[in-house]
Amino acid sequence: MENNEINSARIFVYEIIKEAFFCEPTYEFIDTIKQFITNVKESFDDSDSKANLIVDSFKSVFNELSVEDIQTEYNNLFVDPFSNNLINKNASYYFENKNFGKTLVEIRDFLKELNLARDLNYYEPEDSISFVSDLMIYLINKNGDYIFDEQVDFFNRFVEPFFSLFSEKVKTNDGAVFYACMGLLIDYFLDLERSYLNESITT
Repeated sequence: MENNEINSARIFVYEIIKEAFFCEPTYEFIDTIKQFITNVKESFDDSDSKANLIVDSFKSVFNELSVEDIQTEYNNLFVDPFSNNLINKNASYYFENKNFGKTLVEIRDFLKELNLARDLNYYEPEDSISFVSDLMIYLINKNGDYIFDEQVDFFNRFVEPFFSLFSEKVKTNDGAVFYACMGLLIDYFLDLERSYLNESITT
């Protein structure tokens, strides 16, 4: 694949991660996931056990859960403050065990270096998983067909360590079914992303 095709695919997955954890899933979003899973099944070799696990897991979920069930799951995991299954979506929580910690400051400093600032209408902090995904999308678009240091730096410092901890929390949560599948997808994507970025640096 050419770099622009790879980057389009990368952006698409970051968009999925961004939307999955930003708000209650819509029917359109679930349809997007279903089509994406179909494409994954068609694109990857049957010997890819991790890709097959993701496909089979999502298919099982869609056979068992309605969109309304998945919406209820989202609210139980990410909205209801009284839920026993509530999951924090901010990087500072995973690195400093509190919201609005040092990691948030570091991401804000990263934004300043790019002469960027969070839109005031964006209600989540800059270290939320959705905002971090959105910023990575911006960097991919900004860099075009090339991989620049800022993209690799942001992935290594924030995206990979944060997403890895977050996905583990989601996968091991008793209330997560659809979102446990999202955790599997994040893990698989991080492996691909790491390999692609490392290869781009050395070539």
